[in-house]
Amino acid sequence: MARDFPMQPIGKPTRVTLAALVLGLLFTFGALFVAGGQDLGPATLALVAFGLLAGAAMLLLVVRRMRVTLEDGRLVVRATFYTQRIALADLDVDAARIVDLAEHPQWRPTVRLNGMSLPGLDAGHYRGREWKQKLFCALSSRRNVLLLPQRNGRILLLSPEKPQSVLRALQQAGHRS
Repeated sequence: MARDFPMQPIGKPTRVTLAALVLGLLFTFGALFVAGGQDLGPATLALVAFGLLAGAAMLLLVVRRMRVTLEDGRLVVRATFYTQRIALADLDVDAARIVDLAEHPQWRPTVRLNGMSLPGLDAGHYRGREWKQKLFCALSSRRNVLLLPQRNGRILLLSPEKPQSVLRALQQAGHRS
């Protein structure tokens, strides 16, 4: 039986950045059409605008694809384009804790290797302050972050709505196996 844990919703900085990106692209394409001096017609302009808005909607849906699930002896973390499936036996639940990254900067993601970063959102593979720290992040907030080490040295940084309930569920699942 799968158990889902909702993530903290994306914040205003992420939404504002996405809106600015979409408006910037619309403005840029509009300026290019005007500067090009070609009359492309309203149908072509409408098609371009529709394509940009559809792309923006897809980006918004991808950004909202943040989920933590406990299923079949695995922790499944979905973060934008990235998914991690980790066997519960590979997690060091006893060393897990809840941190505020403002108070514990040593755990902040610093170098993005393969991920997506927007103001208020970090998703994917990162390195920590020390280069050897390998992090997988699903962060929509930097407060109340579940820091979950793996036995191989990698670390998961997650921002579920209720990190304590995720930690409790992992501890209970570990005692059962």
